Amino acid sequence: MFSIIKHLFPSKRKTLKRLALNTGGDYQKRKLVRTGKVKWLYEGFEIEVEFVNRTVGYYIVGGTRLSFNYTPRSEYDFILHPKSLIDDLNEWIGQEKNTIKLNNPEFDNHYMIISKDEQLTRELFSDVSLQYLIECFPDITIRTFNKSIKRRTLIPNQKFILINYPKLILNEKQIEGFFMLSKKIIDRMKNSYLV
Repeated sequence: MFSIIKHLFPSKRKTLKRLALNTGGDYQKRKLVRTGKVKWLYEGFEIEVEFVNRTVGYYIVGGTRLSFNYTPRSEYDFILHPKSLIDDLNEWIGQEKNTIKLNNPEFDNHYMIISKDEQLTRELFSDVSLQYLIECFPDITIRTFNKSIKRRTLIPNQKFILINYPKLILNEKQIEGFFMLSKKIIDRMKNSYLV
């Protein structure tokens, strides 16, 4: 009975170890935390995935975070997040600035992309397979940062992409899809000459 429960509800550590094994990543155990993180080197980018906990009121909520750093060719920033009722209202009254539509009604109705550079954003997110991977994680947020997520410090000539999903992804195929999403974003960034 216990083995059935362990199979149906894998631990965070076991999920990350399997992800590292299946994708050629490096599982790294962290001090003072029960789970670790997985790192990969892909096309010169160091990708890192980990489970995070955050406090919402009196509750601790788990999530899955993936990040990688890159050297930008230009000052390009964006944020992609699920649309909220307030976003819809702002859009309806014309208050939403720098919002970019991708001419995919299903995607545009669910996600909002904000950036000052419309052309680069369209080049980056116009790929249908990338949109499909994003839609697999409906509450996902993808954004650029100037500071390191870990050290909260500014690193010269470096930017960071943070892909945050507010739920734990313990399913093996889903977390591999999460990793594939980062690879697809890197490929699109290279095709758009952002790096």
